[in-house]
Amino acid sequence: MSSMDKEKASFRVTRPELTRLINSFDKQLIHFGPRASAEIIEIEYAFDINLPEDYKQFLEIYGALTVKDVSIIGIGVKNALTVSDAILELRLAHNDMPLELVPIEELGDGYYACIVCQRERSKPAPVVIVNAEDPKSISELPQIALSFQEYLWNRLVAISSPQPEEVSNKNVRDTFDKAWSVFMYHVNNFQNKHSYDHAKGGKLPRNTDWRPYRYCIQDVVFGVTVVRHDQEGNFLQIDVFLTADVPEYGPLAGARALTAFLLSEAYKCGGTMELRFTKNVEGGQIPAELQGLARQYGIQLGQKIKGRIEPAEAKALYAAMTGFSQELQNHIQLLEKVGKLQMARACYVVHHGVWSKEQLEMIVLGSENPESILGGQAKPEQRHLYHHDLLHARAALMAGMFERIMLQRERQSDDGVDFDMEDDFRKVEISFDGQLYTKYYHCSEPIELAWLYGIDIKQSIPENILFQVLVRARDQADLRFHITADIQTAAKMKADKNAPAFLLVPRDFIDMPKDWISQIQSKAAQAGIGILVCPESANTLDVDANQRLATSRVLRQ
Repeated sequence: MSSMDKEKASFRVTRPELTRLINSFDKQLIHFGPRASAEIIEIEYAFDINLPEDYKQFLEIYGALTVKDVSIIGIGVKNALTVSDAILELRLAHNDMPLELVPIEELGDGYYACIVCQRERSKPAPVVIVNAEDPKSISELPQIALSFQEYLWNRLVAISSPQPEEVSNKNVRDTFDKAWSVFMYHVNNFQNKHSYDHAKGGKLPRNTDWRPYRYCIQDVVFGVTVVRHDQEGNFLQIDVFLTADVPEYGPLAGARALTAFLLSEAYKCGGTMELRFTKNVEGGQIPAELQGLARQYGIQLGQKIKGRIEPAEAKALYAAMTGFSQELQNHIQLLEKVGKLQMARACYVVHHGVWSKEQLEMIVLGSENPESILGGQAKPEQRHLYHHDLLHARAALMAGMFERIMLQRERQSDDGVDFDMEDDFRKVEISFDGQLYTKYYHCSEPIELAWLYGIDIKQSIPENILFQVLVRARDQADLRFHITADIQTAAKMKADKNAPAFLLVPRDFIDMPKDWISQIQSKAAQAGIGILVCPESANTLDVDANQRLATSRVLRQ
């Protein structure tokens, strides 16, 4: 599917486009305009609100509008609900109802689509879903459109959309409008069937149902897709693959986002990882943008059957997009051959946010049984197996915390006030030695280490200097028994690589007796080893680790 232009990427339509769509209904359309602007001003004055310009223009031209199943509330309607009546009904329904809400359509069962009117007309006025019997703050209400104009466009497109089978018989499937029509058909059908609401909940779809998705970062839409799991063929079927061109995120950003989602969904549904596209997606072919993305990784798709991405092709693309190092990929492939770990599972836990790529590398290269950790297989009652999994999960979490602190750049304002910027991270080469359980870091700019114990000022690692961190996520009992040997190991590594070496431990270290801490500090100083103390204890890390292990048990459906 060709990329959407930037305007349509956010689904903001122009007034002429909307007018053409409304007029296309011809005799099916009923409206009550034009109306005088004085009527609109009277409503604003009576309820102390500022109606957004697009809704005011609608009221002036159409008054109110009914076409098929869509009835937009307005003015000039006889013996029916007007916008003034609707505002009163909503406000009287509950004392805590926000006063900024203006109902524009009744959705049934006490639900309304409402505009959030702003005091400043220049601010956007989104459309939200409101339950008259269960008032919530504006921030808690599920937003379904960025503006009234977008809401009306979506509602009218949904009822004008032909069935997917009808669309497939026309040779216009590679246009945005037709793909968007298929998407809106699924959205409308999904809402009618499930009536799901983020705030209230509702009936969730099965994997075998058609499910529409919109992928966004903040208010920027990267793409939309519709998928279902074909139970008979055990593959993921895609009916819409529509991407946006988002220059700020680089070429093929939309295709990259949707492809990562499709591969994750294929694994989650328990299928073979095969992807098939319906006739509504470029005539049943693999989308050109998806093929272009795969070629960037040296992967050819659809080599056996056009319109299908075979399981082996999907797994190779999944691994490449996840960004695993070649060493990690090779290790996982060896484990996969002997049935100890699936490449798709390793990719999925990263994309699903259970573990970061660096944490997964520690688990896979450092653990004797990574599949157990990534699958949450061991239960607490299996004492030794569970302790093994918990220890490695704890270490991965502690190292991840250290890296987030270390990689975040610290900025300073002109007034000398420190502040952080979102996603402002140093670029650091990170590798891991599973035998020594040691992380290696190399950065082209200086790095300050904030967790050094016994040092009031931060120690800085100069630019382009390799340094080593031995990760030892030990509790108090294990620290007392092993830390001397850990210092000796770190000292040997420092001498072998002629690079600074540090020991990373939980805060259990500072809860030990002071005399013992002094002795250990002295030994570390003599060996030239710094001790990095995580602000979290082993028990606190274990709480997080246990939650991730529990989450891993229910990931695949």
